[in-house]
Amino acid sequence: MTFEEAWEIGNWVFEDDDDNERMKAFVDKRTVIIKLTEDECKECRESAIQKAKAKGGYYGDFAQSNFNTGNKGELAVLNYLYKVKPFSHYHYHKNQILKVRPYGDGGVDIELGKRRIDVKTTGTEYGPLIVPSHRERANLYIHAHLKYDGFNRQRGRTHFSEQDRVFIYGFLTAKEFYESYEEDGKSYLKRVSHHYPRGSKKLGPPNNYQASCWVLRPMDQIEEVMV
Repeated sequence: MTFEEAWEIGNWVFEDDDDNERMKAFVDKRTVIIKLTEDECKECRESAIQKAKAKGGYYGDFAQSNFNTGNKGELAVLNYLYKVKPFSHYHYHKNQILKVRPYGDGGVDIELGKRRIDVKTTGTEYGPLIVPSHRERANLYIHAHLKYDGFNRQRGRTHFSEQDRVFIYGFLTAKEFYESYEEDGKSYLKRVSHHYPRGSKKLGPPNNYQASCWVLRPMDQIEEVMV
């Protein structure tokens, strides 16, 4: 299915979630599932602890959890891209994902050739791809979901939850994302999320754009844009 066909389906057939089960089946068919190893999960968790210690005051009480979610999504995407088209310096890219960066990554998680990739990972199933309304350095956005499978491991009387499966929903180039448009008050492809300025009830400018997960390009088209 082409991107244009997916765009039409996403904006008309599933508009307003009027057919939730059919939407989920459509997304599931296009989704790539990457399972991380126990060692990879441990590396992501240890990295999240260090990142939370360094920057937790800025991100709040959920810093460690958020960093862990981001680490796993980015590592899963890196592993998938490496399978699609093996590249040199895999361990360098992995280290860039897991290491603590004093000034952040500038919105770029993985750099491969001319592609600067921002991986957006959410704990919300079938959630939208959300990107700041100002252009970041990234020129490719990949959207993923960290699957929570409940308490599926037990050691003695202690039960452990596993979060080792990442569902990659799809991608959009920055050009596709930011050059979508609005007409007669209706947003095509991306939707706008506003905020209220401090001390005012008047809507401020949009601070985020979001695209529903079903309008993303499927990952089997990623090689076409990886140049």
